[in-house]
Amino acid sequence: MAKSVREQLEALNRECERFCLDESNWSGKWRGADDEGNPNFMLAYSSVETFEQPGGVMILGTNPGGDHARAKVYKASDPFERPGWSSYLDDNWNGQPGQHNTQIAVREVAKIIAGGSERVDPLLRNSPTGNLIPFRSEDIGALTKEPKVFGRRIGYQIIEIAQPRVLILIASSQHEWTRMMRKFKNPPYCEWDLDEGKLNSANFKFREARMRGGWPRFVFALPGLNQKNWGRNDESLELLDQRVKHHGRNRLLGRAGIGIWR
Repeated sequence: MAKSVREQLEALNRECERFCLDESNWSGKWRGADDEGNPNFMLAYSSVETFEQPGGVMILGTNPGGDHARAKVYKASDPFERPGWSSYLDDNWNGQPGQHNTQIAVREVAKIIAGGSERVDPLLRNSPTGNLIPFRSEDIGALTKEPKVFGRRIGYQIIEIAQPRVLILIASSQHEWTRMMRKFKNPPYCEWDLDEGKLNSANFKFREARMRGGWPRFVFALPGLNQKNWGRNDESLELLDQRVKHHGRNRLLGRAGIGIWR
């Protein structure tokens, strides 16, 4: 008998916990657990139920941020025990629930995708969210090869479980994008250069891919939204708005809006 979505996610959650608690995977700046033995990961930023309806909108970052030893410890059980929960809306990342720069930026993305401020909460509470790599670190560079390789496998599996129609990446690393395009068998894609001055690098481009079939159908990678002090978030969001209008919201989302803004 095929496993349910909950059973699949619970199995991945156990894999992540075992990986974190195995000290042989620790090296450099990365540690798999804090001093009290709490594993240093978060599989999803939304409840299990959000993964159970294919054809929706999925939002993924690169990996959870913060110092595992000092910041609030993630509760790996949250996705399984909090129906209607969204970490982007409900969790305290920097002193006040929902007020971290990335949380605010994701709400702006949701507003564009859903088509209005009143639709932000319903979209985020009904959409699967998480990260390409579930292991927490102060920056992606602090993760060594082992958690990156293991974590990406988990990340691609949660995409396969969710089967989104639209995948939004709150990151735009050329390395991760190229890896994903190969995973999706090099679909046609385009990119827009938002770079200027010292930020003139391959990591600061707005990227978009259109799939030939299967899930996801559309992928957007948004530069800068995970950067606390990057001053060009508005430009990235404006371009997303233009691309949503170009495709047409109804055509872009298909059935994804059913139950969210009706």
